[in-house]
Amino acid sequence: MRVHSLSIYNSGGDVLWLSEGALGPDEHSIVVDGIDALGAAENKLILTRTLDDGRSAILLAVRAPRGDLVGLVMILADPKSLKGEAPMQSVTAPLRAALQKIAVLLRVKGGNAGATSAVAQMSAATNTSSISGSELALMSGSLPVLAVAQPETTATVLTPKRVDDVLTFELTPEPAAQPKAPPIAPAATASIPMTEQEQAADLILDVQQLTQLRSGGRTRRYEVLARSRRDVARKQVPPAFVAPAARGPDGAALDSLVLRQLLTWLGENPVVWDAEPASFSINVSLGALEDAQFLQRLPADLARTGVAAQCIGFEIGEQACSQRPAQVQRFIATCEKIGCFVVLDNFTLAPQALQFLRSPTLRLVKIDVRLTSSALQDKLSQALVVAIAQACKVLGIHCVAKNVESQAALQWLTAVGCDLAQGFVLDRPLPLESLAAPAGCTKPPSAALRKAR
Repeated sequence: MRVHSLSIYNSGGDVLWLSEGALGPDEHSIVVDGIDALGAAENKLILTRTLDDGRSAILLAVRAPRGDLVGLVMILADPKSLKGEAPMQSVTAPLRAALQKIAVLLRVKGGNAGATSAVAQMSAATNTSSISGSELALMSGSLPVLAVAQPETTATVLTPKRVDDVLTFELTPEPAAQPKAPPIAPAATASIPMTEQEQAADLILDVQQLTQLRSGGRTRRYEVLARSRRDVARKQVPPAFVAPAARGPDGAALDSLVLRQLLTWLGENPVVWDAEPASFSINVSLGALEDAQFLQRLPADLARTGVAAQCIGFEIGEQACSQRPAQVQRFIATCEKIGCFVVLDNFTLAPQALQFLRSPTLRLVKIDVRLTSSALQDKLSQALVVAIAQACKVLGIHCVAKNVESQAALQWLTAVGCDLAQGFVLDRPLPLESLAAPAGCTKPPSAALRKAR
């Protein structure tokens, strides 16, 4: 099946891991209902639900050995890719092994007395690594269907050997032995958090340029993307960088690192933004929005590096506008005083976010990809995209279509009034350093040249 996202939750419905994107109130409601239903049915391991937008939600129970529910896995999939077949009704052997591994990790993290004492007895050499991306990918693959096994009835206390056996269970045949790289501290347990110096050393920045769909304006617009130097193949920041759902000081700390690193590099390479107009926007977490001190150092950093305030912007998700309206209002007001701009991300015309369209510092509105990706097939999505584009035109705000992946979608979005588009087929993310002009040049290389490289 074609999978949109995969997420893991504890028994309280808190998201612990999300493969991509963001989850809204509808998805959270499905999770809460699933926890109630699976918690009441001890022997049930799987539920399927249909969301209002037509996606299928496959809910997998994560159970302790005695059968009590300790967590839940949700797979959001496109039902059209099932070719008329019913969603998964059984749990395969590799998938069941992965669920057992998650159950042990949740029990250890949740403070189960037996599991905690068992882990405490394990030596530093014991392999307690978190579930790898390839293992999680198996959870959404097309696997042979096997009968659902009944919950185990082993003792509550898990021995160190039993914990180690479950955590190191292999889902695929092991390749020939090769020298292993030094292990990185596991993100799932987060027992040894990375220091700020380690985070700064691991962090690298990519940028993705927004493509103009209509003539007018010379400003080159980039979204700044945080990446990991240790695991470049994954192209994402390790989970140890951020707290669940990017709340609290960890989310603010990562955003501060990204902002300082961006300003330092732009200060050392003024030709990138001074020779021709350019702007750079950073996604801000809930933690940064909640931290009243997050923007306190920005004026001094701008003065130190010489970077113009109007070159720096912050992308705020529509969901954050609904969850933290007071904090968002304070953040936007501070940006207005400093001279930075704001971008509303994942916009759907939700009533809670409409008030922020009045802000004079708002420069861009990015339409939620769920609307733009389904607009060619769904009339309501079409209407919402057109309404957002027209509202932006009246307000004098640039309208951006995200994740544009086809020529047909690009042509339609241009026709209905979108000003800019963003997607891998238009411009792939590149290292920030690639924007620097080669020796002897007076301006950054063109987008066409950067693509050719």
